[in-house]
Order: sequence, then structure tokens, then C-alpha cells
Amino acid sequence: MKFFTVAFMFMFLALVNVSVLHADSKAIEKYNKECISGNTKSCFELGLIYANGQGVSKDSKKAVEFYSKACDANYSDGCVNLAMMHAIGEGVAVDYDQALHISEKGCDLGNENACKFNKILSDTMKK
Repeated sequence: MKFFTVAFMFMFLALVNVSVLHADSKAIEKYNKECISGNTKSCFELGLIYANGQGVSKDSKKAVEFYSKACDANYSDGCVNLAMMHAIGEGVAVDYDQALHISEKGCDLGNENACKFNKILSDTMKK
């Protein structure tokens, strides 16, 4: 199996929706409350906040936690980002099989980026 280069993965990340531009403590508190209440988009937004260190210290493990919550609740963008984290080993150990499984779920949920990433990952794993 060929190893993914970090540069390639970050090029793909440009395709993924990044919707949080600025996060202050009030926004983070709001997203936390909403995520706890089951708002999957807020869980995803918290993943972005922690992955990018927006208003908080960058924390890849927390980003994985919030992307997992979003993906587990069928928020497809959470699945895309969680699959990427598994593929590049950000916040978790590199696990291409898990990345493939998660991206497949995102694709099944209708996320075009998840489908694209799943194909790239699948094709690369075959080599």
C-alpha cells in the first residue's frame, strides 16, 4: 500500500466545506450546548474549531471527538472530516481501513466529497 503524502491530503481538504470563520468563547459555548442537545451541525462546527484552533488551542483529539459525534448522528460533513483525520493520523493513529469505512458512510449519506475521497482512498489502497 502506498503511503499518503500530507500535501495530497491537505489538497483534498480544500474540497471540504469549512464554515466556521471565527469562533469566540460565546460561539464555542453555544455550539457546545447545541451539540449536547443533539444538533449535529454544531458538533461538526466544534470539530472545525478544534481542528483549526479557532478561538481555542488546536486539539486534534477533540476535533476527532466532535467529528465522530456528527458522523455517528449521520451528519455527512462530519464523516468526511473524520475519515480525513484517520487517513492522515491527525488526532488518531493512521487507519486507512477505518478512513475507507467512514468515507463510505459519508458517501452513502449523499456527500459528494466523501464519495470522491472514498474513491481516491480505495484506488490508492489497491496499489
